[in-house]
Amino acid sequence: MGACSFHKNSEVGKYAAEKLLLFDPDCTAAYVLLSNIYSSEGRWDDRARIMKRMREMGLRKDTGQSWIELHKEVRSFVARKTSHHDSAGVNNVLQRLSAASSDQDDLVESNAS
Repeated sequence: MGACSFHKNSEVGKYAAEKLLLFDPDCTAAYVLLSNIYSSEGRWDDRARIMKRMREMGLRKDTGQSWIELHKEVRSFVARKTSHHDSAGVNNVLQRLSAASSDQDDLVESNAS
């Protein structure tokens, strides 16, 4: 389902999510996928309906988490969590990396023109 979202194939994504919900009505991933698809299509009422259904069922979206390996040790990060002792420094590095990435994208686009 995530691949459908990544490749902007909303019809297949909706089909997969709806079929999954027939087998597992408590699958938060299917609701989140539908919500994201509706958001990307500007279908805000449909997105609100999905989110309301999740709330009514007592379902919550799982927290986003990423893992990296650094010096042969796996570290995990939770989205928007600031409990790390140097979270300000981490955010600073992320902002610089994002800016550098954006600059590279601009350079590639200008060279392609």
